[in-house]
Amino acid sequence: MPRESRRYYEYSIIGASGKVRKNKIYELTEKEAANCGLIGTASGQDFPHCLYLAARYGGKDFHERVYGYRRAMSSAPKNCALSISFYEEPRK
Repeated sequence: MPRESRRYYEYSIIGASGKVRKNKIYELTEKEAANCGLIGTASGQDFPHCLYLAARYGGKDFHERVYGYRRAMSSAPKNCALSISFYEEPRK
């Protein structure tokens, strides 16, 4: 699916130099996610909280690697509202 016609989440990253960079991550279908590399799954109170946790524990280069997301099918822990899985670019 072309990037222009799909749902995405856009957020800003403030680098060490103070420069602000925008990043988009795309909502993936089950089929699309199967062709991507899983970075990890985070459970949190809302989407930004899940993104924060994934970036915090997903490795130093998380923001450069993340391409898409999908709501995790497994139920979130009782103290969390949802679980989101984050993925790298599709494999070629």
